Amino acid sequence: MLAGEVDDVEVLCAWGLLAKISHMSIYTRDGSLSRSFDSIAGRLRNSKMVARAFDGRTPNICLEAKSQVEHICAHSDSSQPDIHICLWSRDHGYPSIAKLAQELAREVQSGALSPTAITEACVATRLQDSRGCKHPELVLLLDDLPCMSEFPPWQLQNSELVQIGSGERSLGDAVFRALVRFAKIEMRWGK
Repeated sequence: MLAGEVDDVEVLCAWGLLAKISHMSIYTRDGSLSRSFDSIAGRLRNSKMVARAFDGRTPNICLEAKSQVEHICAHSDSSQPDIHICLWSRDHGYPSIAKLAQELAREVQSGALSPTAITEACVATRLQDSRGCKHPELVLLLDDLPCMSEFPPWQLQNSELVQIGSGERSLGDAVFRALVRFAKIEMRWGK
C-alpha cells in the first residue's frame, strides 16, 4: 500500500465534496487503490480535510471497490451518501463481462434462466454495480497513460474523463484544473 495513494483519495474526496460531485470514480489500471481499501476507508472516516470541505461537518461517504463497500456515515438519518466514491481498475472492465457471460450460461444450463430473458436490459442491470455507481459524473485517471484499456465504454457514456499524470506539480492543483474543466461541460446526465 502506498501512503501517497491514500493521501490522493482523501484529497480527491475533499475536492469532490467542494464541487458537489455526488459520484466520483478513481481509476488505476493495476487495482492498487482496491488493495488499499481499508486504509482509504480509515483515512476518510477520520479526515479533517474532508470535514472542512463539507462545511466543517463529517459527510456520509460510500466507498466502494470491486467486492467491498464501506458506508462511512456521519448521520444515520440519511440513506443517501453525500459522495459515492468507486475505486475502479481494469477488473471492472472486460473481465467482469466474461464473468457475467459465464454466470448467464450456467443459469441457462440449469434452467434457472430462459435464453429469451437475456436482453440488453438484463445484461445492463447485471453489469450495473449493485450499490448504484453506474454512471459516475467524473472519472479521474491517476496515470500517465490517457486511456482506460479493457474498460466497457457504456458505463462511462455520460462521464467526464480527466487524466492526472505523475508530472503534475501537486494533486490539489491538478484536481482544481480538472474541476474547472468539468464545470465547463454543458451536457450532464439528468441535468
